[in-house]
This record gives sequence, structure tokens and C-alpha cells, in this order.
Amino acid sequence: MKKFIDFLRGKKSNSFSLATILYRDTLLVVTAMILFITCIAFYGLYYNYNDNLETYKVEYINKVKEDLQDKVQKAIMQTEMMNKNALLKAQSSLVDNVNFGIEIAKSIEMEYSRTKSKKRIMNSIKRTLQNVRVDDGAGYYFILDEKSGYTYLHALDSRFEGKSQIDFKDANGRYIIKEMLDVVKNDGSGFISYSFLHPVKKTTVEKVTYVKGLKKLGIVIGMGFYKSDVESNVKENVKELVGNLITKGDDYIWVVDYEGKLIAHKYLKKLIGKSTLYIKDPSGIPIVQSFIETAANGEGFLDYSWIKPSTGTKVPKLGYSRRYDKWGWLFVTGRYIDDIQKWENEKEQSLKNSIIQHFLFAILAISLFLLFLGVIIKRNITKLENGFKVFNSFFTNPTRPLTPDAFENLPYEEFQLLSKSTEIISQYHQMLREEKTKAENSLIARNEFINNMSHEIRTPMNVIIGMADFLDESKMTKEQKAFLDSFQDACNTLLTVLNDILDLSKLESDSFELEKKEFNLDTKLENTVELFRHSAKQKELEIRLDFSKDVHPMVNCDQVRLGQIISNLIGNSIKFTQFGHVEVRVTKVKEEGSIQRLKFSVYDTGIGIEKESVDKIFLKFMQADTSVTRKYGGTGLGLSISKKIVDAFGGELKVNSEPAKFTEFSFEIDVEFLDVATITKPDIVYSEAKLNKKSKLLVVDDTEDNLLLIKKFLEHPELTIVFAKNGIEALEVFRREDFDMILMDIQMPVMDGYEATQQIRVIEKESGGHVPIYALTAYAMTENIEKSLAAGCDGHLSKPIRKKDIQRFIFSKLG
Repeated sequence: MKKFIDFLRGKKSNSFSLATILYRDTLLVVTAMILFITCIAFYGLYYNYNDNLETYKVEYINKVKEDLQDKVQKAIMQTEMMNKNALLKAQSSLVDNVNFGIEIAKSIEMEYSRTKSKKRIMNSIKRTLQNVRVDDGAGYYFILDEKSGYTYLHALDSRFEGKSQIDFKDANGRYIIKEMLDVVKNDGSGFISYSFLHPVKKTTVEKVTYVKGLKKLGIVIGMGFYKSDVESNVKENVKELVGNLITKGDDYIWVVDYEGKLIAHKYLKKLIGKSTLYIKDPSGIPIVQSFIETAANGEGFLDYSWIKPSTGTKVPKLGYSRRYDKWGWLFVTGRYIDDIQKWENEKEQSLKNSIIQHFLFAILAISLFLLFLGVIIKRNITKLENGFKVFNSFFTNPTRPLTPDAFENLPYEEFQLLSKSTEIISQYHQMLREEKTKAENSLIARNEFINNMSHEIRTPMNVIIGMADFLDESKMTKEQKAFLDSFQDACNTLLTVLNDILDLSKLESDSFELEKKEFNLDTKLENTVELFRHSAKQKELEIRLDFSKDVHPMVNCDQVRLGQIISNLIGNSIKFTQFGHVEVRVTKVKEEGSIQRLKFSVYDTGIGIEKESVDKIFLKFMQADTSVTRKYGGTGLGLSISKKIVDAFGGELKVNSEPAKFTEFSFEIDVEFLDVATITKPDIVYSEAKLNKKSKLLVVDDTEDNLLLIKKFLEHPELTIVFAKNGIEALEVFRREDFDMILMDIQMPVMDGYEATQQIRVIEKESGGHVPIYALTAYAMTENIEKSLAAGCDGHLSKPIRKKDIQRFIFSKLG
């Protein structure tokens, strides 16, 4: 108590704890205010939320009902509009047809008015128009005398011709001929609707006729259509429209007639035209019958349950039906209301947001109050700043602990306790720096070892693989061919292991970058699959590629790394599959602009992977278990490297497997596609290919076997090859002769390839010109490539290099 009173009087405060001061100045007041105000606000909001929850639900259901009514109303309005437009179109067509008949009559009258009598003219008009039919035979011409109603032509029934039909009545007792003549007499032309026998359906239906007079001949020409024919076409269009209409999410509209026969439905197309009165929901409610009864007074709502298409589960649904008496149809729609919980969650989130807002407001109010406390705590803040400055000077350079003089000036006992630890911190900091230096040196040494090991292995492998390629082209017995295949498989396996180790080193040293290049993805994958066909055939496995037709084949991405992923996954599948097949699948997930998201998967019917082993198969040097390693072999690097490359693409390598049944590795990445035609370049036989001119090539390598191999690889009638065994010889030859290209080894005695390349570039600066120099070396690390380019090389080729690859490269530069 005495210490606290001393502090209030402003005495030395380095013996007081920081917690004591903060509690005294702020904690009690601020905490009490925050708790009090926040509790009151939260209680009010929560009470209001519970009180209005039922109101929210009612509002939601009402909103759904309004939405359903609106959708059905729009569908019926669209039906009405389609019917109205169809009738207007039919009337317009009718006017055009009658006008056409009038023009024909005028033309005949003008042509024969001076040479023929009216009777002969009318006969000509009759012959011309009597065989004209429209609307599948239901539309035909008729010609009447404008005064007597005498019928010159009735193209459908000649029994009406040759006599007056002025007293003819329709099914309702109307004198329709008389009405037609009156329309022409008063208006010159017009429409008349009446009941008439349909020539095809053989039933009395409403018919619309258009008549127009021709004064010069004193006749009336007319034609009509049956409204039922027009409405039939409209009904078919409405059926198709409604049957394919999805209004929102899982909402759709369907139609039945008043007898329960299904007219249109998005999903139950097989039941169209059949009775659906027997259909019940999972709870036993006869849905169609209930909808018909609910809408007996025009419209109504129905609560039932149904299977939701998107989830396949039974959920509550609110349905709405409305009668369309004009056609005897019932328009029906519904909304799955399981998302009311989602709606409640949104309301709950709104409540949380409101609570947060109130809380922030409380904080703001309290912050204003804290301004008044600033005078009280300013003294302590100043002391804290002074203490932090002391420790800041230490942590800026932790190799030097605080001096005793600095201890005395530190406020608060916590700072004094902390200051005593600075000496220990200094010691640990020095130890960490030393360990960091050791780790960095160890990493550098490891990378140098891997680089040198790669060089020493790749150099002889270049000769081994190259000579094997030559043997493969020679005549051999079947047994010798089998021996050579095994030999080449072993070489490829060794090269794969070596490349995996180098890739792992690149990935861990952050020197790995993707290089985009335009190529045909379909062709690339076909070639990749083809590389494994021999090994699959040896195990009697089927290997195939399923490339989706909607995928754009021409793409711009890193084809080498993408091919490496697929190759690793195919090789893995073949290794662990004893029977069945391996399938590579490529499908499009989505497309935005020039980017398509593709899913790549490799599926096999192999041994599968246990669930507890899935997580560790992507670790370096790990397989599902050690027995698998002994039985199937492998370094355990393929999946680890593939995962890191997929990560670099921005995807995620996933696995789905069931032991003893199947395994599927898959990943999704975004790939830029090119909207251009696929161009396939035919393979060129190197020895028969034409170069641009007779060319001269300088090959610099200190190994006789490599020189022999290059000589055999690049033999060509238009190419002269000159050899040098080190950098000094290369400079001497370069000064004497002109070359079109130089292949430069890097590690050589006397003078290495880096220095030789630099010397050649110096000579070129003095004499002018530029000869392309390409490093051809067993060094394959990223830093080696960068060093080659920095020395002046135009490119970098890594050994071992295959015959076709070096020939293709030479031809691309000189051909």
C-alpha cells in the first residue's frame, strides 16, 4: 500500500509492475464500462431478434409466394403474347394472300379486257386461283359476286360454285356471305369471324376470313384461317418453352390440363401426354390432384415434399398453381424452402453485424472517455518509451548485452528482470548465427556435390544412351533386341532418378520457374502416353487417353513441366498396376476469356493406397510402405516433385483411392488457350533434310567418346564438322576458319568452355560478326545454365542428349 501511495505522489516507479499501473489507470474503469454498455446492447438486440424471428419467417414465405405468382404470371402473359402475335401474323398473312389474289385478278383483267368477255376472264382467274393452298390445305381462295353473292370459285368445295350463297348460314345461324358483302360494300375490305367446319379435323371451329372487293370486275376475293390451327402451333411452342424453362436454381414451371394429363415438364418428358393423377410425393400426397383442387377458384398454394434435383434429397416445397381456362391448362411451379435455414442464417449474420456495430460504437464512446485519462497515463507512457528505447538499442545489436548503468535507468521491475536476460540472449544469438552459417555452407556443399555428381554421371550416360540408339537402328536378333530394350529401360530409369534429384534441388533452392510455350496439348499428351505404351504392353496393361472435345487443344504454358507431371503419374500407375488399364483424362471445368480451367487425372486399376498412407506419399523419398519400395522400386521422389510443380502452376495434386480397386491422381490448373488452328509439322529425316547452305560446325569436347557420338549423330552431306578437345584448340581453329555454329563443352582441361566462349566473343568484337555458341554439357542445374548464358552462350543443352533431339536442334538452327 505504501508503494502505491508513493507512486501516486510521483516518486521513483521502477519498483512497480506494469500490470499494477495499467490496472490502476485504465482497466477497472474501461472494463466496467465496456461490460455494462455491451451487455445492455447485446441483450436488447438478442431479445429483438427472438421476438421477430417468426415475423421474419412469414416475410420469407410471403416473398416466396410473390415470386412464384410472378413467375407463373409472366409465363401466362408470355403465352397470351405468343397467341396474340400468332393471330396477328396469321391475319397479316391472310391480307397478303388476298391482296396477291386481287393482283392476279387485276393482271388477268388488264391482259384480256379487250379480247375476252367477263365470263372468260373470270374463268381464267378461277383456273389460276383454284389450286392455290396455304396452311397445309386449310387456306384456299373463294370468289363472290359483290351484289348477288354468286360464287365463281370455292377452291375447297366446287358444289358451292355457280350459284348464289347469299342465304348461307354458319353453325350459329349467321348469314356470313351477306356479312362479307356488307364489309366490302362499306369498307372495301375487312375481317369477319364465324363458325365453320374444319376440312381436316371435321369439327366446327372458329374461322377468320379476310375479304376484299375488286370494283372493276364487281367481285369479292377472300381467304380464311382456322383459329384452332394457329392456337395448336402456339401450344406446341409454349410446351417447348415451358418444358425447357428453369426460372431460378431448382425452380421450374410445368403444365397439366384439368384432367391431370401432363402437357409440359422439364424432367418428366416421358410422361408428357399421359395422366399424372397417380403421382404422389414421398409423404403420400397426390400432388397433381391436389394442385387441380387447390386452383379450383383460379389459383392456390400447396405445401408438399419432393426430391431436390441438385441434392437428391427429400425437402419441403411450396407449390403454386394457376388456371388458364382459355386452353384448359394449369400452370404450376414451386420453390424448395429448405433454404429458409440459410435465410435465417443470413438474419443471424445480420444480427451479428448489428452487434459488432453497436460494439464498435461503444468502443468509440469509451475511447472519447479515455481521452480524459490521457493526462493521468501520459507519465507512464513516457517511462515506457524510455524503457523500450533502451531495449531497442539492445535488440538492434543483440551481440552486446546491456550495461549496468542502463539497468538503473529502466522503469518498472519487469524491465529490470528482462534486462538481466540480455546476456543470455546475446549468447544464443551468436550461436544461431553460427548454426545458420553452417547450414548455408552445408546447403552450398550439397548443391555442389549434386551438380558434380550429375556431371560425372551424365557424361558417360551421354555415350551409353547414344550408342544404344545406334544399336537400336542396327539389325539384331529378337533376343538381342530384348536385351537392348532392357538396357535402354535401365538407362531411362537411371536418367529419371538423376533428373528427379536435380528437380528436387531446384525446387528446394527456389530456382524453379515455369516457362510458357505455345503447343498442342492433345498431341503432347498423345506422345506422352505413347512413351509408356511399351512398358504397359510388357505388363499386358491397356493405356489410353480421354481428351474431352470441348477442351481447346492449342495452349500457352510450360509443356515440359506439365509433361513431367503426367509422365510421373503414368509411370507410377503402371508400376503399381498388375492388370486392367491406365487412363489419362483431360476435361474442362470452366472457361473465362482466354483462360480455361482444366482437370487432369490419371486413373489406374492398381493396388490402391490405404487412407493412412495418403498423406505421406507426397513426402520426399517416401512410398506407401517399405515393402512397396522393395517390391516395386523407385526413389519416392516422383510424387513429391509432381506436387511441387502442380503447386507452382497454382493447383493442388489430389488423390482418390480404394485399396485393391483403383487409384486416381488429379489436379486442376488454369491454362491460357489460343484460338488458332492446330498445325502439325511432319517429322523430317535428318539425313535427307536440306540445310539453308553448306554449313560448318565446330564441336568442342575433351571426351573422345562424345566426339565420336556427335560425329555419328550429325553426319550430313551438307554439314562439315570440325573437332577441338579444349578451349585453346577451339580458339586456334576459330581464328583460322569460319563456322556457322559452335557446340561447346564446359568442363575441359587447359581452358574450360566458359573462358573459351568469352575469348571468342572478344575476338568477334574486334573483327565483327556473331557465331551462335550453344553449351553442350553434363551440367544441368539452373545456375549452370545462367552461367553459360552470362559467359556469352546463345543457349544451353544438357547431356545426355538423344539422337533425334540433337538432329532436330541442328536442323531448326541451320535447316
